[in-house]
Amino acid sequence: MIKTIFESAWAGRIARILLGAIFIYASIDKLQHPLEFARLIDAYRILPEKFVIVVAVVLPFLELICGILLIAGVWVVPSLTWIGLLLIVFMVGMVQASLRGLAIDCGCFSVTGSKSGITAWTILRDSLILLLWAGTLWHYGRKKR
Repeated sequence: MIKTIFESAWAGRIARILLGAIFIYASIDKLQHPLEFARLIDAYRILPEKFVIVVAVVLPFLELICGILLIAGVWVVPSLTWIGLLLIVFMVGMVQASLRGLAIDCGCFSVTGSKSGITAWTILRDSLILLLWAGTLWHYGRKKR
């Protein structure tokens, strides 16, 4: 059924635009508050300190650029590839933080908002975004063949 949905040109466009909008929205607060975003990244205790600032500055711009390209319909497959990589890294980071018992906010959409921590809902939400990404990549990837 999902395969049938993503075979539709309209469904592919809507999914592409929705995914682009999600990533643009996710980048806004991070771009406005890079130091807070760096603190959130550091709280995951994955990266060495010297890389935290670099990631905090580069990552929101990558999210923004990929989101804009998806909405514009330009370089769709490369943008989807980057977004897929980001989603997988985000998911791994959240799951490992949850398994380690770290009481941190995910920083997905807001770095200054709630401090509710990483919950099952957060992981489910990102899993659904990952499924949307997979369907969109399948739709646009098959066009290249």
